[in-house]
Amino acid sequence: MNTVKINIEVSGTYEVENGLVTVTAPNGISTTTQVGDSPAETIARMMLREIVDAALEKSPEGLE
Repeated sequence: MNTVKINIEVSGTYEVENGLVTVTAPNGISTTTQVGDSPAETIARMMLREIVDAALEKSPEGLE
């Protein structure tokens, strides 16, 4: 069996307040974590990717 990989473009929003970054995906799911030493945008990008991956595991339409 071979593996195929696709790239998708998804935009979410993020905000930083009191050392916490909160990311909201287009499907309304949000998550929050501490900023730490990495730039907030980098953390937000990783968090959005995790939301997207989890949504797509449940359903290919998981982001709608």
